[in-house]
Amino acid sequence: MKFRIKETRTKETKDFDSIFSLFLEEFKIKNEISVENLKTNWISIVGPLLASHSAPVSLNEDILFIKADHPVFSNDLIMIKGDIIKKVNNMFSSSISNVRISAQQKKKLI
Repeated sequence: MKFRIKETRTKETKDFDSIFSLFLEEFKIKNEISVENLKTNWISIVGPLLASHSAPVSLNEDILFIKADHPVFSNDLIMIKGDIIKKVNNMFSSSISNVRISAQQKKKLI
């Protein structure tokens, strides 16, 4: 938090919501909390099969980044990209406009 040296204090009280939003902005953890909320609700957003093979990774401005463990599942996510955007925006009152999906294949043991 910022210290305001040599400023006169105001006698107004502030509610927790306004203080908490300032806290999230100052420490830049708002996106991390949003990603954690997405992870906990991921099954209801994409379904159990895709949720077991993918996960939201980060949220940068209005772009949601998702990782899948195989190209087949990343292709399935691409096909329902519009539905993901609608569900996330409706569930969390956010303004996500794009989804980027990357496939990270597991290494084969020889």
